[in-house]
Amino acid sequence: MTEGAESWSHRTVRGVRPIQFVARVVAVVVVVVAAVAVGVLVGAQLRASREQLMAGQAAAASHGPPTPIATSTVTPAPKILPTPFASASSAPPSSMPVVSPAITPAPAPSGVASRLSGTVIAGAAPVRAAQIMVYPSNSLNHGPTPVPPEAAETVTDDRGFYQVTLPPGIYRIGVFRDYTGQSNSIDGFYPITWYGDAYAIGFGKDLTVVGNVTGANISMLRSVTVGGRVLGPDGVAVPNAQVSLSKVFGGIQYPLNSGVTDRTGAFTLTTVAMPMTLAVQASGRTAAAWTTIDLDLRGDRTNLVATIDRGNVVAGTLRDASGRPLTDTDFGVTPSDSQVSCLSCNARTDGSGHFALTLPSATVRFQTWGQPNQPGLVSMEYSVVRDITLDPTTATLAEGVAELSRRDAHLAAVVARHGPPPLWDRPPGFETLVQIILEQQISLSAGRAAYGRLERLAGAVTPERVASLAESDLRSAGLTRQKSSYIRGLAVAIVAGEFNPARLPEMDDETARTELIKLKGIGAWTADIYLLMALGRADIWPSGDLALVAAIREVKRMRSLPSSDRIGRVTNAWRPWRAVAARVLWHHYLSTPRSRMKVSATKPSSRRRAGASRKKRFG
Repeated sequence: MTEGAESWSHRTVRGVRPIQFVARVVAVVVVVVAAVAVGVLVGAQLRASREQLMAGQAAAASHGPPTPIATSTVTPAPKILPTPFASASSAPPSSMPVVSPAITPAPAPSGVASRLSGTVIAGAAPVRAAQIMVYPSNSLNHGPTPVPPEAAETVTDDRGFYQVTLPPGIYRIGVFRDYTGQSNSIDGFYPITWYGDAYAIGFGKDLTVVGNVTGANISMLRSVTVGGRVLGPDGVAVPNAQVSLSKVFGGIQYPLNSGVTDRTGAFTLTTVAMPMTLAVQASGRTAAAWTTIDLDLRGDRTNLVATIDRGNVVAGTLRDASGRPLTDTDFGVTPSDSQVSCLSCNARTDGSGHFALTLPSATVRFQTWGQPNQPGLVSMEYSVVRDITLDPTTATLAEGVAELSRRDAHLAAVVARHGPPPLWDRPPGFETLVQIILEQQISLSAGRAAYGRLERLAGAVTPERVASLAESDLRSAGLTRQKSSYIRGLAVAIVAGEFNPARLPEMDDETARTELIKLKGIGAWTADIYLLMALGRADIWPSGDLALVAAIREVKRMRSLPSSDRIGRVTNAWRPWRAVAARVLWHHYLSTPRSRMKVSATKPSSRRRAGASRKKRFG
């Protein structure tokens, strides 16, 4: 082969390779285009089928409960808690509550909502217009009461049927026949029942929703009556003894119901048919007296007798300074010795002002709890060493001012110069606690501004509204990180039933103070200001209030700010009117011109004067 022929041959072979490459690329493109076309066709057919299916389901829903494609029916499983019926034979088979689905539903696509349905019955009858509340099953909802927000809600129809739509998840379902929780029994059944034969959400059973679930039926728990009498070893009735029913589950003590005995030592409580513990406690003569009785309730028990080592039975009529009976009035009895235990020292007069309660052997004072526009009243001291009849007389704020003026010439001079102090009261409740927290370490005007921003954000400053907000939402309203945490924590505690401000008026000063200080963000000063201004307590001294420290120095003409020990010695002489003395001193402080220098209550010095604290820590 010549050189030219060999060169041509090589060029021909090299030219074939690009042609083969182009052919292969064209083949791949053709395959891809065909696959896309098939996918589009199949997708269109699937969409058409799904639309037809949804249309058929919507039509079926208008005629009754839906019949979903992938559905699991909940069937009864072994129960942990005892049956709520009065006897095993009285429970109709069809009313047995379910515990968990027997078959796991087919997994639903992520994010696709599923239907959950069931019926609610009381005995053999359907429950109409019952409110269904569905909550996520999480750590917040494993206590006595549910924590909002709920995942879904609806009401049962005339057949007792309900249906809600939920995203995949784990839930607890409750039925509320009385959502306010005021009724203990409705037609012989407990007004609140949770899925899984439970009276509290913490007892309820988890229900996993990963597809449409039917048959999540709930049978309302039966109510029973528990009653009897509390007596001393001598057979004498113990009035005003505290009686409570509870059950421990999972390390948590769940309260069921509570009350106090009447003048004859009798009590009656309504609760749920299940095993529980009855606890009775009252003041003994020298120590607390108590006992417990374990009960396995299947029906009413109204003949119980609890015997405790009773204290002194004190009965009589509570009156004001004019001698008028204080009718339907909450009051407390405070021993002069703080070491004396007093468990049943809070009570309520009847429509005639009469009362009966059990007290320890001690020197005591009677006092009423202040309400808005109605200051608390305090009596003289009485010695209680046996069963006696008393007609204690209480006094008003004006009388407290008069008593302090007789005792203390310096306070008398303040009253003569500026007149009697204002009451400076606030309404008790969540809103006032929030206001006091917001006023910590800032001026009153800044505290009011912060409260206004919170009110605009929440719509209304209620525990439910605030608990539903995130801390980041609160911070967006200008609240600090700490105060956002404190306020939301307070709201969650109230909603969860861990703290109830409505119970504070029933407690004595120290117990109420202790309950408040348990809450994060509420210290001694905040608790004392709330007791003094919202509850109208007469013998509260707000330790650490800088304005009061400066006022004592000025009124008592001290060379330097007094130490905490010296303040204690001064204020002890004002018992049981320390809250009145605080008002007199605040009145002096706010009515006296002063320079704007800072004052330190922890570092007394004759060179320091009360200054910026005038607007601080005064609620």
